[in-house]
Amino acid sequence: MKTTKRRLRAMTTHRRMPPTRYPRNLEEAYRKRIVKLVYSWRGSAVEYFNRYMRSYFTGGTQLIGDAQVPPTTTQTQEMIENLHMLGYTIKQAVSDATIRMMAQQFVRSIDNFSYNNVSMQIKIAGLNPIRNDPNLTRIFNAKVAENVELINYMRDRYADSITGIVSRAISNGDGTGAITKAIVNQTGMSVRHAALVANDQTGSTIAKFNQARHQAAGAKYYVWQSMEDNRVRPKHQMLDGTRQKYGDPNGGDDGQTPGEPINCRCVATPVFSFY
Repeated sequence: MKTTKRRLRAMTTHRRMPPTRYPRNLEEAYRKRIVKLVYSWRGSAVEYFNRYMRSYFTGGTQLIGDAQVPPTTTQTQEMIENLHMLGYTIKQAVSDATIRMMAQQFVRSIDNFSYNNVSMQIKIAGLNPIRNDPNLTRIFNAKVAENVELINYMRDRYADSITGIVSRAISNGDGTGAITKAIVNQTGMSVRHAALVANDQTGSTIAKFNQARHQAAGAKYYVWQSMEDNRVRPKHQMLDGTRQKYGDPNGGDDGQTPGEPINCRCVATPVFSFY
């Protein structure tokens, strides 16, 4: 029977595996949520400073350091307590339960994305990807714990930085303008860090879930696929399009699969026998 162009196109399409996708939208949504946390920390810091510590300053000039009469022991103790409470207030701006729920929602969204993507890749063989098993549960719990730890680290570092800014301002006789500028700069650094965390965790989390599902469906090999843009690091440009074996300690990027290296957006395209 003659193979028409339409029939050939249908046959080709039938045998073409859907690509492994990178969840850009989920990364961006997670970045925005972390940035929202940063601004919550900043808001708490500014509110506490204005309410309890602005009295150390007047007209933009620090009082205690410029004063001709040294501060009393009571005044010094009050400043120390306020610095401590400033940091504590920042750390309490968002509850631990809220941070954990946020991490769980993020990891679950990546898990669902992986399930749907792999489902499209293996349905030609009449297979369904694993939804839940001990390995996936382990991955889920580990990534939730990792994200909680990362966000808490960001929060604690931000709190320490802000208390350091105010403490130095008191010692140096800086005005409120200098403090405001320093807080803005520190907040900007934390916002940029949020983007790095969202990028890194999206790539590494999707990599773990995809690998578990690909291997459960029978894949022993994968093809390294980069984003093919100017952000791809040179080593991953070289790996792009190469066939690698899952679990090979000498394969990939020093044994790491796509998405596992820090801030890697590459993905693994599984090699299945039914394609």
